[in-house]
Amino acid sequence: MRETMGKTIAFLTVAALLPMAITAFSAEVIKTPAPNAPAPATAPSMMPAWQKLGTVPILSYQWPKNTDEKMRAKRFEDYLEMGFTGIYKLDGEQPYAGKLFLDKGMHGFMFQTRFVNRREPVIGSDGKPAWFRPARASHPYSKSIFSTENAKCYYDWTTEFAKGYGLENLFSAGDTIVMTSWDETGLYSREAIEDGYTAKDEFIKYLTEYVYRDKGPGEDSNRDGRTFNSETGLDLKSWQEVQLPDIKERYEKPGLWRLWIDFHGYYTNLFFLRGGRHVSDGIQRDVELFPFAHSTIKWPGASSMKGLDLYCQAKMHRLLTVEDCQSDYPGSTIHYSFTDQLSRRYQRPVMGWSWFWPNADRHSDPLMAGRALARAMGHNVHGLLFWIYKPEWAKKPEMRSAVAYWHHSFQAHWDFLKNATVPKPQAAVLFPRNTGNMYPNYEYPKLDYGWTIQALSEAHIPFEVVADNQLESEPEILDDYKALIIPTAAWESKRFLDRIEKFIANGGFVYTDADSLMIDNGTGLTVPSLIRLFGIKPLKKYKGLFSPGYDSVSEYQWASEFAAKWQSPTWEKDSHGYIPDVLSSCSPLVIDDTDLKLLRDKLPARSGTGLPQSLIDPRQPQLIMAEANSGSLPDKHRTFHDIITGEAVSGVKVLASYGTEVCAVETAQTVWTGFRPGFDHACIFPLEEMRKWGEPVWPFDKNLSANAAQRAGARQWITRIIEKAGIKAPLELTLDGKPCPWIEILIRQDLAGNAMIFLINHEMISGEYLIGGILTNNPRHVGNLMDGNKIKPDAEGRIKVKIPPGDVILLASGDADFVTKRIAAQQKVPKKYKDMAVFE
Repeated sequence: MRETMGKTIAFLTVAALLPMAITAFSAEVIKTPAPNAPAPATAPSMMPAWQKLGTVPILSYQWPKNTDEKMRAKRFEDYLEMGFTGIYKLDGEQPYAGKLFLDKGMHGFMFQTRFVNRREPVIGSDGKPAWFRPARASHPYSKSIFSTENAKCYYDWTTEFAKGYGLENLFSAGDTIVMTSWDETGLYSREAIEDGYTAKDEFIKYLTEYVYRDKGPGEDSNRDGRTFNSETGLDLKSWQEVQLPDIKERYEKPGLWRLWIDFHGYYTNLFFLRGGRHVSDGIQRDVELFPFAHSTIKWPGASSMKGLDLYCQAKMHRLLTVEDCQSDYPGSTIHYSFTDQLSRRYQRPVMGWSWFWPNADRHSDPLMAGRALARAMGHNVHGLLFWIYKPEWAKKPEMRSAVAYWHHSFQAHWDFLKNATVPKPQAAVLFPRNTGNMYPNYEYPKLDYGWTIQALSEAHIPFEVVADNQLESEPEILDDYKALIIPTAAWESKRFLDRIEKFIANGGFVYTDADSLMIDNGTGLTVPSLIRLFGIKPLKKYKGLFSPGYDSVSEYQWASEFAAKWQSPTWEKDSHGYIPDVLSSCSPLVIDDTDLKLLRDKLPARSGTGLPQSLIDPRQPQLIMAEANSGSLPDKHRTFHDIITGEAVSGVKVLASYGTEVCAVETAQTVWTGFRPGFDHACIFPLEEMRKWGEPVWPFDKNLSANAAQRAGARQWITRIIEKAGIKAPLELTLDGKPCPWIEILIRQDLAGNAMIFLINHEMISGEYLIGGILTNNPRHVGNLMDGNKIKPDAEGRIKVKIPPGDVILLASGDADFVTKRIAAQQKVPKKYKDMAVFE
C-alpha cells in the first residue's frame, strides 16, 4: 500500500547528481560535486581515438550464417559494394564477420548485446509482472534491469561472448572495445517504470549518495542548504520511509515523481555502465558498453517513461546513437540537433542511422536515400548503423545503389568529416523533459515542439536542442546562446526559472507559448513567471480537443476518457494495417453537436493552473489576429489547439488578439504567444507524410496540406525572437529573389574554416539558386562536389547553384587545396553499382 503524501517540492535533476569522473574499472560512480558546481562529463572522451580511425564505421546489421568459404567471400564483396566497413549484431557464424573486415583494414564486430533466456520480468506498481508485446515470442515480457539475477546473467554472458568471439575481432577505438546494448535490451526492458527487485534500494541509494548526501531526509548534514523533506514537502524520519510513487500520483506528488523519473533515466545508464566495467574486468580490456534506444528518445514524454535520458547518457557514456533516418519529416532534425550539442560539449562520437527497409513504400524513391543520409552527414555524426540488408534489396536496385552511393560518399570525406563539426549556433530549443514527465508515453502534445525545430530549419537558422535538466545542472550552458525557445513546457523547476530570468537579465532572448512556465514541478502550484518575465497575466484558457495538454488529474481524465476517441481518425488502412501513402480515399471524422456538448460538459471548469477554461469548436479553425503594428507577423493565423488570453502588463507591446482578448505580447527581449503555432496541423508536414510516420493528424479535414512556402506565417511566430536577437542565417539562399524554405542547409566546418555545405531539396522545385553569406562571399574558394566544378562568385561574392528537385548538392568552401581535394574525393565515388549478389 502506497503512502499518501501531500504536495511535494523538488528542484532536482539527474544531471546535478552525476559524478565528477569515472575511472575505467571503479566499482561505483564517484560522488557528485557541490550542488552549484559545474558538472563536467563523467566519462573521458573517446573522440581522439575515434578520429584516428582510418575508415568511417558504416556497420551492417547481421552477418548471416554461412559455412561455405566461396559464398562467404562473395557476401563480403557484396557488403563492400554497399559501402559497409564492419557489422553489428550477430546471429550468424563466428568469428568471420569481424575478421573479414579487420583483415582489410576496416572495423571489427560491434557486439550488440542482449538479455538471454526468459528470466525475471519487470514488476509493475501493482506488484505483478508487466507484460508487453506478447505477439513476439522472443520477448514475451520485459526483463527487469533491477533484477540481480538478470544483471549477472547479462554481464556474464556478454563477457563470455567477448572471450569466445576473440577480442582481436571486436570493434575497437584506440585501446577501448566498443559494445552496445540491443535496442530490446535498452528499450523493451524499460517499457514501464519498474518497481520490483532492487528498485527501491537503488532509488534510496540514488537519493542519499548522488542527490542529497545527507544522513537523513530532513537533516542537512552536508550543509548545502537542501534536504529531501524541504524539497518534497514530506516529513520523513529516515530514508527507509521513502515510498515509490505511482504514475497516478504524479499530480499529487510532482516533486517525488520527478525524482523517481529522473532516477530511472540515471539508472538505465548506470546499468550499462556497470555492465561495461564488469566485462572490462572479465577480459582485462577497457570496454565501452553504451545503451542503444529507439528514436523515441527525441520526443518529450516518450523517453522519460522508458527510463531514457539522452543528456544523462552523454554524461555517463562515451558514445551516442541516433536511430533516425527520415528524408523529410523533422524527426531526424530534432534528434541530431540534440546530439550535435551533446557531442560538441562532451566530445562524444555519434553513430547515426542508415535505416532502409526494402519493402517499405517510403523507401521506394532513391532520392529519399540521399536526403536522409545527407541529413546525417551534415550533423555531428561519426559513423552509421545500417538496418537492414536482405535479399529483397535485389528487387530495388536503384534504391540500393543510392544507399551505397551515399555510404561511399561518407567514406570519401571521412578524412575531413571526422575532424569537422557543426559550428556552434546562437539559438537553442528547449527539450522539455520535465513537462514530458507528466505525460504517459506519446501523449505529450509534441507537434508544437516538432514544428519549432522545423520552423528554424526552414528559416535556415542553425540551432541546438538543450534539455531542461541539463540547464538545471549546468546553468552556464546558456551562456553559449543568444536566444532560447521554450515550446510546450508547463512544468519547470524553480532552479530552471531562476536560470531563465538570469539569462534574460544578461541580455538573452526568450520565446515561449501558451501555459508554458506556469507550474512549479516541485509543488504543482502556479508560478508568476509569465508576468515577471514576459509581461502577461494569463486569465482564460480556450481548450483544444486534438492532442490536448493537461496539467491535473481531472484534465488527464477528460483527455483520456473523452478527448482520446478523437485522436485516432478512422482513415482507411490497407490489408496489412498500414496507412496508405495517398489519403484521397480517406474520409475525415464528423463530430456533431451532441458530441461537442458532451466534451464541453465533461471538461473541468478550471485548468490545473487555475484558469477558467472552455472548449473551442474543434470543427473550425480559430483565428489569431495580429495587431496593426506587429510588423512581419501574419495578419491572421489559424490554430486548432489551446489558446491562452490575458492582460498585458503596462508598457508591454501587444502583438495579437483572439477576439477582443490579448493572446500575444513582447518585451525588448521576450516573446509570448498564447497559442502554439505547431498546432496549425499543416505545419510540420503534409498529412500524407505525417501519416507515413505514424503521427496524429487533424481528423476533421484532410485538405490542410501545405508546402514550406505556405508555412511562412507559422514560421514568423517562431522566428520573431530570432530577429529580435539579431541572429542571422550563415547562408542567404534565394530563387528568383524569394526565400527558399524547402532547402535544408547543413554545415560542417574544421578549425581552419574549411566547410562542407549540404543543400537538401525537400520539394519538387527546380531552378538556379543564388547563395550568399559568410561561407561564400569572403575571398575563398567554392566547389560543387556533384559536378566537379569550381564556382566563381559574382561581384557581390554570391554563387549560383542548380539543386535538382528532391535531390542533394554538396559544396566545399575554403582554401583552394581543400576544395580541390573534396571535389576529387567525391568524383571517385562510383555512380553505378553491381547488382546484389545472389545468396543460396
